[in-house]
Amino acid sequence: MGKKWKGAKSWLTIGTYDGAHVTGGTDWIMIKYFHGEKYHSHCQNVERIAIVLVTCDPGVQTGAVKIIEEYRNTTKDSKGRKVPLECYYLFELNHDAACSVKDKGLSPGSIMLIILIVVGTVYLLLGFLYQRYIAGAKGLEQIPNYDFWRDFGSLQADGCNFMCRCSEARPTRYKTMDDALADDDRDDTLLPM
Repeated sequence: MGKKWKGAKSWLTIGTYDGAHVTGGTDWIMIKYFHGEKYHSHCQNVERIAIVLVTCDPGVQTGAVKIIEEYRNTTKDSKGRKVPLECYYLFELNHDAACSVKDKGLSPGSIMLIILIVVGTVYLLLGFLYQRYIAGAKGLEQIPNYDFWRDFGSLQADGCNFMCRCSEARPTRYKTMDDALADDDRDDTLLPM
């Protein structure tokens, strides 16, 4: 960071990006730039420091930098002399980047996903209980609508074949593994008798 003061013949470096220190809170960010040019006659000839304070201003995308002032905090030592505690240049910038993100609640997609999971869980749980205790099913037959879910992949393949292929032939139904094993008579000749 550089600053040209009134009456100055060249730019004065009051801080550099190297080793900048960033701190922040819920509605502010403070960036300290160190390693500026040394003071000549005050602040015990230490290096200049620039502090940029970015404060929250909702809706502001391009804020204006305000130069607050050069601070020279001093204290008195044991002999009563003024000793600088800290010397720095303070700049203030209002911007919405410093605003914390407010919790806006759940999105509509999240709500739909939660509803889908709850309804699916209730469907499986109640269907399982009904099949087990009322219908007396055992094993995989306890899954609610087991015949539909067993053929679900084949039904999707049939639908895709019907919608995506432009053949004049009637689409064939894909067989499940159980159907294919039951209908396959071709392996009778493989086993010697």
